[in-house]
Amino acid sequence: MLTVSGSTSRLERLRSVMQKHRLDVSVITNPKNVYYFSAFLAPWTEKAILVVRADQAILVCGTEPAVSAATSVRTYEANAIGTLRLDQNNQIAAAIKELLSKTKRVGTEFAFCDLLLRECIQGDAVDLGPDIYQLRRCKDPDELELIYKSAACIDA
Repeated sequence: MLTVSGSTSRLERLRSVMQKHRLDVSVITNPKNVYYFSAFLAPWTEKAILVVRADQAILVCGTEPAVSAATSVRTYEANAIGTLRLDQNNQIAAAIKELLSKTKRVGTEFAFCDLLLRECIQGDAVDLGPDIYQLRRCKDPDELELIYKSAACIDA
């Protein structure tokens, strides 16, 4: 698994990208990138997003994570009485609406930002997809460890 310390350093690099683009906040929606920046791997049955500001990272997810690099967590009901909720996007949009309410420039991944989240963005939207792909090219020690473990599985 990715580590909290590795994800924390990746968040700092994301904040540098945010400064470069003069962003007030970033909304990370691609599940792989949420994991990359938060160290929280959401179950396949629920959606999670990460809202990143200069001073905090807020994870919005359906279950309370055991481990996360986020400074705070907001949960929504992803499972109602044993049944998966189909309105998870609506619940996430409601949870982040006030977080985005006074922002002028918001970075997000255009390829993964659904319409409900896009409607929460009041100001200018900037596509962070290419910047995030660039950040992900250089591997951190926790990522390399996972790659080595995967390679060892092949050798077994």
